[in-house]
Amino acid sequence: MNGMPHGSGAIRGNDFRGHFCIHFRDSKVHQSGKENLAHQMMIWKSAGKFREMVATMRPEEVIEVFFTAIDQQSVDLAIKTLDNPSNKEMDFLKLLDSEIERIKVQRIRQSGGNFSNYLTYLTLRYRDDSKDVEKRIELRMNETPDEGWKLQGDGLEQLMDRKASVEVLLEGTFDDDDHCD
Repeated sequence: MNGMPHGSGAIRGNDFRGHFCIHFRDSKVHQSGKENLAHQMMIWKSAGKFREMVATMRPEEVIEVFFTAIDQQSVDLAIKTLDNPSNKEMDFLKLLDSEIERIKVQRIRQSGGNFSNYLTYLTLRYRDDSKDVEKRIELRMNETPDEGWKLQGDGLEQLMDRKASVEVLLEGTFDDDDHCD
């Protein structure tokens, strides 16, 4: 359940401005009619199925889940996508969570034909900054026998550099008003 009142759709006389959303497995959002990954991840989490769902995903999907977790300020879920995270990597994710206001994956592609390396194009906004930064970072993935593809923590430090590193053709823009769609 999306707990804060947001958007339009108020019922007169009940002192509740806007609406709240209840999402179920495979449910679609109002505006796009598509599933929302952030909503689905919270459903998996509440059902105790997060690791099980991620274990069946392709590397690109795991990367998207990782960045969606960061965007949703769910460091606990982001950590579950990493391959044997060290204390240093877990501390870094907490720092990253405090530094990044919004992050969106624009596209992911394999790097140089290597099945475990992926170029990830991102648009992000740092806290205390009103402009979007476009970045390209290279990430490595490992396939584990029991948990599927897992993200390697090296390469993530590139996210702390506030300078743009690449121009990305935006597929979508941030919506600051209604995060429920």
